[in-house]
Amino acid sequence: MNSSRYLLDTNAKVALITRIIQIRQHYRVPLPDAIIVSTAVQMNAKLITAD
Repeated sequence: MNSSRYLLDTNAKVALITRIIQIRQHYRVPLPDAIIVSTAVQMNAKLITAD
């Protein structure tokens, strides 16, 4: 498996961090939840939750 496809370039990291901050401020969710949601959005993945 090529693990380099999961690495983010600097611009993608900045975009991810910015999105994490925006989600935390707008929805007032805990940091781990904001990270999970932001990562799913960034990777264009479906997010399934039991909550």
